[in-house]
Amino acid sequence: MEERGELPPGTKLIQPDAGFCIKSHAKKMVSDQKKQFFEQKTFVNVCWHELLEKPEQTQVTQPNGSKGVTWRLPYRVSKGKHDRDQQGGLCMTYDVVFHRDVANFCYMADFKKFVADTAIDGVNRVLATNKEKLSADYKIMKHINCKGHGGKPQLMTVRVQTGNELINNMDMSKTETKLQKEINKTRQSHLDKLAAEKKAAEANGTAPGVDDDSEKSSEEEERPTGIVQPKFKVVHSYPHHLIDAWEGHKGTLEHAQLEKSKSRLPESLTVTIFAKHCENMRQAKLDINESTLVFSVEGLYYLDLNLKYKCNSEEGSAKFDKVKKTLTIRLPVVGLTEDSQRVLDQHYAEYLEMESKR
Repeated sequence: MEERGELPPGTKLIQPDAGFCIKSHAKKMVSDQKKQFFEQKTFVNVCWHELLEKPEQTQVTQPNGSKGVTWRLPYRVSKGKHDRDQQGGLCMTYDVVFHRDVANFCYMADFKKFVADTAIDGVNRVLATNKEKLSADYKIMKHINCKGHGGKPQLMTVRVQTGNELINNMDMSKTETKLQKEINKTRQSHLDKLAAEKKAAEANGTAPGVDDDSEKSSEEEERPTGIVQPKFKVVHSYPHHLIDAWEGHKGTLEHAQLEKSKSRLPESLTVTIFAKHCENMRQAKLDINESTLVFSVEGLYYLDLNLKYKCNSEEGSAKFDKVKKTLTIRLPVVGLTEDSQRVLDQHYAEYLEMESKR
């Protein structure tokens, strides 16, 4: 992203270093109307990087004359990512990055707890937008420094000072990824079209959608009473090689070697989600990790899909078809996961064994 110039001006992409990991539980909302919640295991990775603002300590004098120190710890919180715990259950991970100088004081137990409390508070500020909260009853892990992301904190953008005051004062929270821009563009296009149809219907003296009353009633009767998993399909697009159409080496060891040398990675994958009870995506949430896709609609749908390949969500696109009521997500594939590599190696070993028996 940084090389292609896709980062917002006045920002830089960083790779934080892992510090320590906090385990807690978040109170997640299922339905705002019914005030239904459930608890989800959540991990907070405390990380360090030198580009974060340095910590500040100030000498203070108490009313009784004793002297002490107050601290200010600037930090940055990443977006939440879905992951799996040791039992295979769904969990969330957040990275909270402090300046590297903070790590120098964490050998003191009280100061480390102070840093952990600050990290929990930072994540709670993010969760508060969805009326969710992280439990203050947490545990600092002894044998895990960073949960998820292959044991490394995720990449993060931070503000850097430039010579332009306008850029320096820009609100980074209002910047969006390419995928989010695509979703918002599709959503706005759909809203504009609905508004135009309503205006045209009012001009003709008719109410929009009168002819579809019977169909809508049928859909409302079929609408599930609780949260269900929507139907979906995944299509993989593979590159074509000229050698695939030539059978000169077929059935030989050379053919097997050629097969292994060729890339068997799909170029991209397309996920189609059938959301027949959705008129639009205003209540939908879409979170795409490196190899996981989570789609949810409050009180209606929840889908946690293992993509089985490493995908580049930044280069992906999403489009909702209001006629077919399908959400189509296209993602470039950039690598194999452990699961897909294991299956690939197994198939190749079976092929070699079959050839050896001929």
